[in-house]
Amino acid sequence: PFCHDASARLCREDWMFCRGLDVRGERLIDYSSPRVQREHLAPLMRRMFSADAGCWNVDGVKIDFLADRHHPGAMPTDSAWHGQERGLLNFYRRVWELAHEHKDDVCLYGTAQHPAFAPWQNLLGLEETNTPESRWIPSRAQMQSSLMPGTAITAHFNFFCKGVESYIGHCASNGVIPQIPPLFEDLAGYHPDSRYFETLRKTMAAHCEIR
Repeated sequence: PFCHDASARLCREDWMFCRGLDVRGERLIDYSSPRVQREHLAPLMRRMFSADAGCWNVDGVKIDFLADRHHPGAMPTDSAWHGQERGLLNFYRRVWELAHEHKDDVCLYGTAQHPAFAPWQNLLGLEETNTPESRWIPSRAQMQSSLMPGTAITAHFNFFCKGVESYIGHCASNGVIPQIPPLFEDLAGYHPDSRYFETLRKTMAAHCEIR
């Protein structure tokens, strides 16, 4: 949410940490600014979660790409947001507050794997890796369950594309929510045909309680 191309429509000078590009050549929105919250973030949350005419009325959103946080040298308008981790935590909290003004049961899917973020995300995504799910899912699920008890955990659907049966099995046995990828032809070679659905149905029935 922080980094934007220099030509992006969001790049208003009075919304940025600094005029022009930062030291990494990026344009960065200062979400600590009351003006940015009032003119950009609050209207965005209304458009996404409100049931009013012209709004999207979605049920949840994923806050992603946390490696692209603002540069540590960027100085927020509000000193309470200073520092990458503190700024990111306050961003999560503010998104949560503004989203819940429009919908009580909003699902915020975050990827911040630290106990301090637990109150501001309903669902925690384990980051992607090339490690086989037979080792990665159990070890990460155990660690995150200890760090953030009560926060639901989900594993990325890249694991699904590598091996649907073992992925769903490891998710089920470790209390992790499996992600089922969209059925587009260009996603990992899957096609929405009868074999796909039959394999998915049998695998889910074998490993998970179907509600």
